[in-house]
Amino acid sequence: MPHHHRQLIFDLTLNAVQSVGQRLMFAWGIEEKVSDKCYLVADSVHPLLFPKLSVIVHHGGAGTTATASRSGVPQILVPHILDQFYWARQVVRLGIGPPPIWRSRLNRNRFEKRLRAVLSDPEYAQRADRVRSTLASEGREDVVDNILS
Repeated sequence: MPHHHRQLIFDLTLNAVQSVGQRLMFAWGIEEKVSDKCYLVADSVHPLLFPKLSVIVHHGGAGTTATASRSGVPQILVPHILDQFYWARQVVRLGIGPPPIWRSRLNRNRFEKRLRAVLSDPEYAQRADRVRSTLASEGREDVVDNILS
C-alpha cells in the first residue's frame, strides 16, 4: 500500500503484529529479513503466498481483493481511493474481514483491534474458506452474480 509516510506505516504495522504474536511480511520493494518474525519483500506471487497467511492486509484494489478472496484467508482492508472503498464494503458484507480502516484514519490501535478480531474469531476464516470454495466451483458469471448480489 503506497504511502508517503512509509516508515511510519511500517512501524505501526510491525508493532501491532508483534503485539498479537504474529509474523509480518511487508511489501517494501527490497528483500530483507528484519528479524525472525519480520520480512520485507520486494515482490511476491500473491496466489502462492496468500493461502499460507493468517490474515491478508491490503489496499482493497479489485485484483488484490479477488486474489485474497480466492485464497480462503480473512482480509483487513485499508482503502485509499476509488473502487477500493466498494471492495472494502464487499469484504465486510461477505464476513471475510472486519470493517475497513480508511487510510487517513489508520493507526496502531485501529489496526491492532482488527487484527485481534480476525485472529480470535474463527468465523472469519470459515467464511473466507466458503468464499474460496464458491469462487473455485462456480463459473465466472455465477461469481459476479454472487459478489454483486
